[in-house]
Amino acid sequence: MFRRVHHKTGKRYRSSCIFSCFIIACSTIIIQLTFEHVKYLKCVPINPDDEIIDRQNDWKYQNSITGTWYRWKTTDEKQNDHIEWRVNWLNVAPTSYLGVIVYLTTRDELNSLHTSLAQLSHLLSNNPRPVVIFHEGDLNDTYIQKSLAKTLGDRTPLGFECIQFSNSSHQTRFIHRRWSHKYFHMCRFFTIMLPNHPLLTLFSLYWRLDSHSYIFGSKPIEDPFEIMQERQIQYAFIMVNEEADHYATGLFELFNEFLNEHCLKLSPSVRQTQITWFGRYSLAMFFTN
Repeated sequence: MFRRVHHKTGKRYRSSCIFSCFIIACSTIIIQLTFEHVKYLKCVPINPDDEIIDRQNDWKYQNSITGTWYRWKTTDEKQNDHIEWRVNWLNVAPTSYLGVIVYLTTRDELNSLHTSLAQLSHLLSNNPRPVVIFHEGDLNDTYIQKSLAKTLGDRTPLGFECIQFSNSSHQTRFIHRRWSHKYFHMCRFFTIMLPNHPLLTLFSLYWRLDSHSYIFGSKPIEDPFEIMQERQIQYAFIMVNEEADHYATGLFELFNEFLNEHCLKLSPSVRQTQITWFGRYSLAMFFTN
């Protein structure tokens, strides 16, 4: 009789512990969600322009026809009241402004750039799209530009846009010592500078490629811009692998800090691909080029 009562008491004790842990866990989650909701309601977003205006003051871009230099403007400010950004097109002028393909490269990458352009020309031979190459002045040579235009073929419009990055005195602290300042310039260009360049006011969509972006295929492909337009796609990428930890040092913390400061919430797609079950960064890597 004693053993039976002891067994029942132990069983009740374990059940009580499990139930108590469940209640505590649920309460913790509810409190956390409530706190996040209240914090979001009281959140006053920081103007992103206040954070980048000092760096942008040193960023410049030049018109390929007039030679005039302009300073990059912040997101909420109007650009230099361009009625229409004029481009010195080689080969032929665009017949459609649905999409443009953009590169950011240097003279040191000419060999790989020629390879990428040749493959691009072949795969889009059924519907050539304008190509614009951004550079810091080292591709101003007429011979180089004509050579690249020849690689693309006379049916593909080619333009060159000269830009100038900020000087070293205005650079932010490097998170990773192994990477060159050019890598950080590239990151800022595609995230901040390019979306605010007046060239993009001419086009509905753009496709970012690097000089080492090789697109293999024996037959021409369907026009990716027409596919995006027909399916009403705004952003496309390929998720292929997981990022190494040392490439993303402090990235997830900085990302969450940015969300909190600007009163933003995670989108369902970000939660699905970038966040693990335990709320940590999944290191899932995707290519936009």
